[in-house]
Amino acid sequence: MAICSQCGVSLPENCGTYCPLCGAELSQEASVGANSYGDTDYFPEVREEIAALLSELDKMRPALTKHKYNPAKRYWDELESLTGMTRVKEQLRDFIIDFNVQKVRQFNHPDLLISCPFNCIFKGRPGTGKTTVARIVAGILKEEGIISNGCCVEMDASSITSGWIGFSAKFARLAALESLGGVLFIDEAYSLLNTEGSKGNPGKEVIDTLTPMMENYRDKLIVIFAGYDKEMNELLERTNPGFASRFKNEIHFDDYSAKDMLQIFNDIATKNHYTLSSQAQGRLAALFDVIYSRKDINPRFANARTVRTLFETIRSKASARMARDRSANYDVIVQEDIALSAEELKQIGAI
Repeated sequence: MAICSQCGVSLPENCGTYCPLCGAELSQEASVGANSYGDTDYFPEVREEIAALLSELDKMRPALTKHKYNPAKRYWDELESLTGMTRVKEQLRDFIIDFNVQKVRQFNHPDLLISCPFNCIFKGRPGTGKTTVARIVAGILKEEGIISNGCCVEMDASSITSGWIGFSAKFARLAALESLGGVLFIDEAYSLLNTEGSKGNPGKEVIDTLTPMMENYRDKLIVIFAGYDKEMNELLERTNPGFASRFKNEIHFDDYSAKDMLQIFNDIATKNHYTLSSQAQGRLAALFDVIYSRKDINPRFANARTVRTLFETIRSKASARMARDRSANYDVIVQEDIALSAEELKQIGAI
């Protein structure tokens, strides 16, 4: 065990370089592990409980990813800069407008209580930007004064449904406590279904743990569940009504259009200091028309992830061409680089 010299709390050996409670740097002797949550903004009233859970779970706990609020960012602008997502942007704007109007009404009616039930279901296929939007939402809600610190804590539901009986409940509580003042984002939430077995029912443990916490900390905690449409509907239908009723909002993330995917490809290329010849642009546009037309019969289609994989494949072909032709412009992708065979496209899950 390690002892933090600043707050005096006993910590597990794998707590990392910084104290997970106060953020103080630990001595080399006290920091022998690499699995740290980094410095935090815990609420004082839950610090001791977080320390106890960290100590109890120790090396068994799955990784949490915590994104802190960055005051240098302009989160609304970041949302608007995302390709497509028209419905997503409209729904978020409508929610903020409603909240701000209620704040004005509260000025005239001091007895009016304003709650922030933004617990939300994100539905959509892989690669539609659900995780990215969750991080941006946390920043926007902080900017609008709806939550206090704007952090976004991310966890994968499938990673916490193993371990000893009671493990999933404790980890879910830890994740929620670490998210106070911000957003807890749980991806692949449908993985909480059908988990009953010899080690209890970890999915039910998670849901039974989060349900009262979403009520008890309703002004401090926002929970976002994400996953496929059909599976998320099944999850809400099969869980207890009290849990499902906590989610007042649903946001659907549409598949990217062929035009959107072309824009995403060009954005990735630009960030990597590439330009495309006019012939390459034309061929790529035609290719995305084919990819889009086959997306509903292609189980491996993953929207922006498919675009990223396609870019990496085309970049590799361009590099091979450039290596053969030393006079080639190393910053330009040409039509030849996009001449992928049907077999190559199938291998990367594009068609």
